Amino acid sequence: MKHIGIIGIGYQGRKLADIFSSQAEIVMCASRGNAERIAALKKRHPSIAVTNDYRDLLSDSKIEGVVIATPIDTHAAMASEALKAGKHVFVEKPLATDKKTARALVEEAGAHNLSIFTGYTFLYHPCFFELQRILRDRPIESLYASWYKCGSFNEDILWNLLVHDIAIVIALCGEPRKLTLEGTYRAITDADVAYVHGVFGNNTPATFTVDRIAPVRSKLIEFVLADRIVAWHGDTLSIYDNESKEYREHFTSPSSDAALENEIQIFLKSMGNPAIAAENANISLSTTRAVERLKS
Repeated sequence: MKHIGIIGIGYQGRKLADIFSSQAEIVMCASRGNAERIAALKKRHPSIAVTNDYRDLLSDSKIEGVVIATPIDTHAAMASEALKAGKHVFVEKPLATDKKTARALVEEAGAHNLSIFTGYTFLYHPCFFELQRILRDRPIESLYASWYKCGSFNEDILWNLLVHDIAIVIALCGEPRKLTLEGTYRAITDADVAYVHGVFGNNTPATFTVDRIAPVRSKLIEFVLADRIVAWHGDTLSIYDNESKEYREHFTSPSSDAALENEIQIFLKSMGNPAIAAENANISLSTTRAVERLKS
């Protein structure tokens, strides 16, 4: 069984702890001292040690892999420290906010035969796997992605939310040939709604909307194919039926945690064979390049 340390026990860190604990042994978690978060973690996982200095994880010889679930602007530096300490790294997205740093981290991991893995969870969703099967012989003519939620105001909306959909489209269509930020809307922060248009791979047009001030929660991608429309909404794929003029449910994920479970399983396998993480690293690099260019 692999031995893991987790840096950051906010909402996502605690969720990662729940899933990792079913597939590996979590030795230690690092927190900046939030008593409420520590209590919540210890209630669910009383055997896990908690420290207020993440370097304790890096110096612990028992820990083989480090999970980084901290604010975006800390990802790259912590990932670099973990690699230098000889640890495999699972880092929440994005790996870095500039392509030069992201590339350096991937190269550093390779030089030390370590796995570096970015948490683009939707790439491991059962709906994504089924979508890949459907698209095997059907090119995407166009697509529209929308994500409505309320929250995540403490991070840049493009690096925190848009990156997920960009990663999905890169994985399915290839890198963007063109990507344009059409506009943003200010409400609570400088940008709480963003509209992006792009052209990917072999001239596939894509439109993205991310909205974090919405009163409803909905994540939807509509893929227009020559003979059908496939809609990925939440944990379900539906296909538009031309005869009945309505969508029919095609596939539903067996559980809401299946994507994260799949992702963690692949990362743990990659700790024994870092080449397994290569596809993830390539998509992570491509996504970083795309969003960095979008923000320039």
